[in-house]
Amino acid sequence: MLSVSAADGTPLSVYRDTPVRPRRDGATVVLVHGASVTADLWRLHSRHLTGLGLCVLRYDQRAHGHTSRGRAPLTVEQLADDLHQILTRLVPTGPLVLAGHSLGALVLQELTALHPEHLDRVRGMVLLSPTARGATVLPGRGPCAWLLAAGRSFAALT
Repeated sequence: MLSVSAADGTPLSVYRDTPVRPRRDGATVVLVHGASVTADLWRLHSRHLTGLGLCVLRYDQRAHGHTSRGRAPLTVEQLADDLHQILTRLVPTGPLVLAGHSLGALVLQELTALHPEHLDRVRGMVLLSPTARGATVLPGRGPCAWLLAAGRSFAALT
C-alpha cells in the first residue's frame, strides 16, 4: 500500500499491483470504486490484468477503506482532484486505461472535465453503472414534473 497526499493533506491509500512479466507497451490500468465499497472490489480484476502484463493502480476514495474523510468537502470535484493527485505523483507518464464503477465512473467523468491534460494519455475508459455528469432528476411535486424527471433521467442515461 502506498500513500499519496491530497491537496488538503489527506493521505490517500493507493495499491499498485505490478505484473511478474510487464508488457513494454502496456498501459497502466486505473480502477476507481463506487460508494460504500473499497479498492478491494477490484482485487480479482487486478489479478487478471497483472496476469496479462499490465500494471494496475487502485485506491480507497475519501471516507472509504484505509482513506480518511479529510477536511475537504466530500464533492465529486474533490474526489476527481484526489485522483488527479494520484495520477500526477504515481503515473506521471505513459498510457492510461481508466475504469470506474458507479461513483467511480462519475469521478472519472469529472476528472476528464477538470483535468483535460490527462486526456492525451487515456487509451480507453470504462464506465460501469455510471451517473451522467451534470444530470439532474430532481422533480417538482406534480405528476407532470415526475414525467419530465423520468424523461430527463432516461435521456441522461442514454
